[in-house]
Amino acid sequence: EELLSWGDFGGEASGSWIFPGHSYCPDGIYAAALLCEIASEWSIADELDGMPRYPLLRESYRVSSSREIMAAMGADDPTRGIRFSDDDGWYLIRASGTEPKIRITVEGKTPAKAKDMLDAGRATFERARRAVNTG
Repeated sequence: EELLSWGDFGGEASGSWIFPGHSYCPDGIYAAALLCEIASEWSIADELDGMPRYPLLRESYRVSSSREIMAAMGADDPTRGIRFSDDDGWYLIRASGTEPKIRITVEGKTPAKAKDMLDAGRATFERARRAVNTG
């Protein structure tokens, strides 16, 4: 709820930062200026030191039928994808909005959990791809 009162940010793993109140396009100069403003009030290093770190894994698969594969997994919107989570991690499978690929993104509290989540996400994707290719 606090984020809704002041938050205005979107980001991607590629490093693009978007501030919808300013622009719907990535703006590195604006992001750098905001970071400088934050650094004038807080120690960024101290803030980062206090944050937990979680392994993040990503895989991409080139496909010719991302919409069909995502539908086979139950996704209404291919670029929003499907997400599974438990107390120790999550995975997201979604179609790229810019390339003919499906991406799997995984996070776990431990490297072993991240690998388990990647294996589960990969199995879900492969089942759907086989169903589309043989169906």
